Amino acid sequence: MKNKIIQAHTRHIAQVTQLLGYAEVMDDKVLNQKPGPQAWSALQTMHHLLRSEAGALAYCKKKMSFESEFEKPAISSHFRSIALWLLLYSPIKFKAPKAIATETLPAESTFAETRQEWEAVLADWKQFLEQMPEALSHKAVFKHPRAGRISWMQTIGFFNWHTARHTKQIRRAIAAAQ
Repeated sequence: MKNKIIQAHTRHIAQVTQLLGYAEVMDDKVLNQKPGPQAWSALQTMHHLLRSEAGALAYCKKKMSFESEFEKPAISSHFRSIALWLLLYSPIKFKAPKAIATETLPAESTFAETRQEWEAVLADWKQFLEQMPEALSHKAVFKHPRAGRISWMQTIGFFNWHTARHTKQIRRAIAAAQ
């Protein structure tokens, strides 16, 4: 199971790499331009994504630092994960959790810094998953703010869905700024 989790994360890295490759040819001015007064710029959206993944990793590391007994994902986590997928692929907008909301995002940044930070988060996740004990690969450690406790595969799936949703937003922000 651990190998499947690592492979899923490797696919997520490829997804992020493709997004970064798309954005790297753009000028920082374009990437920092907001398409509207209440909208995020492309770089702010990238920061939202990378902070979401960094926060999830910090949460998992913290939970695993305690001598906790972790449960196997309940069947309900499967349904909550499907509901999360449906929400992320729907046109419905909803507020980001406070830790990764508008107020926490930089007003401006550079693509180089953003890329470096996101790649560091991805590398930290990779190392974490490779060092994770096999016995924990069947447990539900991460607690998503809206979906509750989900499995590792569902966590990586969330990263993929979240990135796919916001990739559209990033492309729209870039198109509006050009």
